[in-house]
Amino acid sequence: MASDAHPIAQGNVVITGFMGTGKSSVGREVARRLDRPFVDMDVEIEARAGKTISDIFREDGEPAFRALESQLCRELSQQRGLVIATGGGALVDPENRRRMMACGPVFCLDSDIGQIMERLAQVQDRPLLAVADRRQEIERLLAVRREAYAAIPRQIETTDLSIDEVATQVIQSATSILLPVRYPGGSYPIHIGRGVLGRIGDLVREVARGKGVAVVTNPTVAHWYLDRVMTSLDEAGLQSFFCLMPDGEAHKTLAALSELYDRFVEGGLDRSGTVLALGGGVTCDVAGFGRRRTCVACPWCRCRRRCWPWSTPAWAARPPSTCRRAKTSLARSSNPRWSPSTLTCWTRCLLQSSPRG
Repeated sequence: MASDAHPIAQGNVVITGFMGTGKSSVGREVARRLDRPFVDMDVEIEARAGKTISDIFREDGEPAFRALESQLCRELSQQRGLVIATGGGALVDPENRRRMMACGPVFCLDSDIGQIMERLAQVQDRPLLAVADRRQEIERLLAVRREAYAAIPRQIETTDLSIDEVATQVIQSATSILLPVRYPGGSYPIHIGRGVLGRIGDLVREVARGKGVAVVTNPTVAHWYLDRVMTSLDEAGLQSFFCLMPDGEAHKTLAALSELYDRFVEGGLDRSGTVLALGGGVTCDVAGFGRRRTCVACPWCRCRRRCWPWSTPAWAARPPSTCRRAKTSLARSSNPRWSPSTLTCWTRCLLQSSPRG
């Protein structure tokens, strides 16, 4: 399992994504804050070729430009301490992507098409957009590149965010370790690092389908960390509520599930919402199974206190028989198996709070 596990001091910071998502502007701001050299790959290619990218496309063709791009990726991947903004198609090539991801954290910026169109409205130097219908061409290029962009674990949605806000997310994320976990149906990231809880709102927003978030935790963990999590979710524009459940294996029961279902319904959680488990194995087991039975299609996230695997408890093979308010809301899935989480965070302060032994 490959990992993008480079502390920021040991590698480059690479920013990629479609045109109009803010790569160059964000890259300059990140470089300024980190006091590092900034390399804009498109600018560097123009300087080496002695002509604009539009002229390269017109006179030499796109393959010639891509060759220059690949050569520059090889060179930059051998250096360290840089902030690099790539061209929009630079890391579509698997080898270029592999090289850049091996030299430091890579961030893929994204934005909705409407904002991309707005940002590029007055731009006339993009050879790939020298067409009659720009929106149609942007949609086509995004579809072609979707798989390549999705292969980059660190994703940042820039729609309606300022350059400063995106740069802050890049720097905060670059100091953590990211492990992509792949399974037959797809993949999900594990974030490990100090301060992850402070940006949990941004991480949840990236995977959430709607605004609603149910935070499932226990009194012990809530005392230390719930306020921080709820504040982060609020600052990310999410509408959250919390569900307290007793801690300990003795409370991994159908009665606990029944109470959790009631809280989901009271909080208005539906299939567009997200379930966030804040705690250890019992909390994650019950929250994950509760999400599976009530909102089969909604994503769920975990903030773990301990770094060991968890498995489906035996009692999860059968649905609860009494669920008061939630009774009519339960989704009776014929397959009781767990589905993978969309996001997992192991934050250092939580790990340090775990009991020894």
